[in-house]
Amino acid sequence: MSVSSASRVPADIPSFVDIQALTELMDDGVLLCRGDDRALHANASALALLPEGEEPESLQAVLELVPAEARRVARATGRWNGELALEDGRILQLRIYHHHAPGDDGYALILFHDISEGHARQQELQRRHAQLRQTLIRLAGTQEQLVQSEKDGVHRPAGRRRGARDQQSDRLRAFQPGIAARNTCTACSP
Repeated sequence: MSVSSASRVPADIPSFVDIQALTELMDDGVLLCRGDDRALHANASALALLPEGEEPESLQAVLELVPAEARRVARATGRWNGELALEDGRILQLRIYHHHAPGDDGYALILFHDISEGHARQQELQRRHAQLRQTLIRLAGTQEQLVQSEKDGVHRPAGRRRGARDQQSDRLRAFQPGIAARNTCTACSP
């Protein structure tokens, strides 16, 4: 759409009230601002991001969740994308889109998408991976000890050879239930 055609407003353009109603249907938080950081509208999802005790209709308080540097970059480049950690532990993906005409401050559209669940799932997978790696390292060490005792056992009397082998086999078997349980948990995770 060219600038000249944008100045003509067709009759089927939605009103601001219609746009507000559409944002209320969204799960993501939406904040619409003037380019000079004057908040115009926040949907219920954006207002729900405010800490308890905060005035629920405080549009400016929602805007203050957004880092000033992110807003500055969006004004300069037209967009900004990043993550925001809230005090209550939630992690949000934050997107800012800014548009302005020459000589006008323009408008900013800010979207808040909660990624806390995916972030927590990723951390749990990393924790499980680290545990599995430790278990495999211990298993490799025990296996090496078993191989070494087999080699040493060739030079020992028959009675002593059997005892050392049994001890190493017992150690190896002790690791197997833990590995089976971890493999089962890893296979069941989403």
